[in-house]
Amino acid sequence: MKIIRAVFIDKHSKSHSLYYRLYDTSLVDRWLSLTRRNQKENKQLTTRFTNRTWQDLPEITQSFNKLIGEINRTYDRVLPQYEELDREKLNHLHEEYEIYGERIEELWANDTYSEERHQQFLRLNDNIHLIEDVLKTKTRPWPSFAMLYDYTPQEYHMPITIEDKFWLRPALQWGKLYLGYNTLGKDWLKVEMDDDREVVERDTVMVQERFAAEAWLNFGPDQDHDLNLQRFYSWYKSLPPDLQVKVPIHDPHALNLGRFILGELIIDDYFLEFHNNEEDWALARNPCKLKWSLEVFSTFRALHKIEIIHE
Repeated sequence: MKIIRAVFIDKHSKSHSLYYRLYDTSLVDRWLSLTRRNQKENKQLTTRFTNRTWQDLPEITQSFNKLIGEINRTYDRVLPQYEELDREKLNHLHEEYEIYGERIEELWANDTYSEERHQQFLRLNDNIHLIEDVLKTKTRPWPSFAMLYDYTPQEYHMPITIEDKFWLRPALQWGKLYLGYNTLGKDWLKVEMDDDREVVERDTVMVQERFAAEAWLNFGPDQDHDLNLQRFYSWYKSLPPDLQVKVPIHDPHALNLGRFILGELIIDDYFLEFHNNEEDWALARNPCKLKWSLEVFSTFRALHKIEIIHE
């Protein structure tokens, strides 16, 4: 059995160890090989936590505008700063992020590329997705909590194969471990969720074609597989004909709906001390999962290490 341990530090400097059972797949084996390679070279473990709520928005917005100000000091396009953020404004800033990605070769050729600015744009993208999730917590009783980690500098990748697509999941589950998206731009499911028709018009929808040692730990509500597919299909049918023809609705491999699953959380004594009915942890959207996410995961501030403890 393949198992990894994720060790977190919370805001009170307390340590938490979460164990994940990995599935026996070629995708997992290749992902583990990338993880070992990065760890052997002592790459830096970097994270993006999504465990804040709308009550934190003023603080997050202030920090976000400071980052945009840093970008504007050296970039030849002026990115807007907003006192209040909404989906339309975030979509515009995400478009600027994609434009930057398309211009990297041009910036290199003109000798105006800056690694510092590149890292700022990566942080901009991370913050856009964070704020999108934070905005949703005002109306959602169960926030879309998660944590993404990777190793930097990111150098090693492997291609997604047709066999790997067996492990695509269009519905996300609490406590499951997924591959990081590792792609510049939005995939079809994200475009549908944001109703971002401009991306479809510009033909800039980007499905995942490769992966790194990056991984995504989900603590949001359990989603319904059939409902997500029905919602996507209804969105597709709502598009005007000129946009419908751009959606590869008849080619599941081209659509690439969802995220690639790697494994699942082990409900051990750590969780049973919090809520002692093991069967409850296996039930979709059980209140014990929400309670742990809000009371415990929301306090996590750092990922100390990822350890491969059994293969």
